[in-house]
Amino acid sequence: MNDYYMQFSNCIAVKGFSRTAIYDVQRARFILVDNHFADLLDNYQNKIPIDKIDLEWKHYIDKLVEDEWGVLTSKAIADLFPPLDLQWKHYAEITNAVIDLNGDLGGIDYFFCYVLPQFEALTCKAFQVNFLSQINFENLLNFVKRFDDTQVHFLIVHLPYVLLTQEETEALYNIQPRLNFLVYYACPSSLDSKIKNEKSYYSGKDISVRKNNLISTDYFVINLSFFTESQRFNTYYNKKLSIDVNGCIKNVPEQIDDYGNIKSRRLDEVIESHQFRSFWNVHKEMIDVCKDCEYRHMCVDSCNLIKRNDGTWFRSKECNYNPYISKWNNEEGYKSLSECGITVNENGFLLDDLKINEINNELWK
Repeated sequence: MNDYYMQFSNCIAVKGFSRTAIYDVQRARFILVDNHFADLLDNYQNKIPIDKIDLEWKHYIDKLVEDEWGVLTSKAIADLFPPLDLQWKHYAEITNAVIDLNGDLGGIDYFFCYVLPQFEALTCKAFQVNFLSQINFENLLNFVKRFDDTQVHFLIVHLPYVLLTQEETEALYNIQPRLNFLVYYACPSSLDSKIKNEKSYYSGKDISVRKNNLISTDYFVINLSFFTESQRFNTYYNKKLSIDVNGCIKNVPEQIDDYGNIKSRRLDEVIESHQFRSFWNVHKEMIDVCKDCEYRHMCVDSCNLIKRNDGTWFRSKECNYNPYISKWNNEEGYKSLSECGITVNENGFLLDDLKINEINNELWK
């Protein structure tokens, strides 16, 4: 008898202040549901007896089954399915490298002869290389080709806009299978759509936009690896290493302070310092406001973090999404944290529940 609703183990509810997001970490999708339904899932460990579901929630169940978030089944069969193991482990000392280069051949030679071997010793296989000055097609072709016979598996190249033919673009991808994407910045607004393809991206903004730290659904990541990492680690800072165009070693490009220069310090020495790893373990459940957001385990957030004297954490900049009223700052009805009676600073975190409830009643009726 199908008297239980069993939510699939890959469909995980993440409860926020105002609503819940259910992440499908297998199909890379999510839906938003009411927090009361999330409480039901939690109370019955994702296996809810149908007779415990109020009539008003029956439409939720029917829709979830139809869209393959769960299934109606018997208790005996539901009990055969355990929850997912959410432990995260990675063999590499550094998993992601972000390298800034000029287009000159001397800097490129130095990268391949001295810098890349150090990353390989740390088992780093994913690279984002940002060219901060113009590089022509021939030099770009030679650059990507030099990743042959390396341990690199994943390569993204950011570069100032340069007009390449379709044949030249295809040659880059054909000569180097490790090249996943080309990202052009500072592009003209009159860019011809004919030169675009599914592996190249074009932006009219300058590369400095990376310091703006805007959260967007376009950058959300939903998969099992990201979700499990986010349970205990910061998914932006963890196991990342950056080298700017002057050779300064940083955890991420947005940092102002550095940990020495690649010309005088070895990477394996730098990453052992506690200071370099200071943000790695600061996951979203530890950060004020983030811990109340339903998007916290899919969000890639490069914002600088500040630690209070009492050991608690908060973001140095207010996010453009307010989880207490479920509004983005470009949506009608958006209010900032302070307008909602919320204080977040070096002195602590204070939340006015009464004021938030009044605002939500007005916004959502």
